Amino acid sequence: MALIGGLAVVAWQVWFVAFHRVFFAAGTWTFEYTDTLIRHFPERFWFDAALTLAAISLAGGLLAAWIGRGLERRAAQPSLSIQPLTSHSWER
Repeated sequence: MALIGGLAVVAWQVWFVAFHRVFFAAGTWTFEYTDTLIRHFPERFWFDAALTLAAISLAGGLLAAWIGRGLERRAAQPSLSIQPLTSHSWER
């Protein structure tokens, strides 16, 4: 996700075109600047959305890795076990 976000920052136009070539049919994602869709959601909106999604995904992945590492360490530690009594006081 850091690579995707970094590429969006460094080469937004390349990233934007590549994304649309992968997920949309040719010619279905190009609009005139006067179209309503572009006026309501300008290119800056999509840039900010891409960076936000990359950051949230990266943070979520790091959080999941951190939690997983903690659970792995916890599972590796020897646990205390309760030993059963071998004889009872009333059996003497």
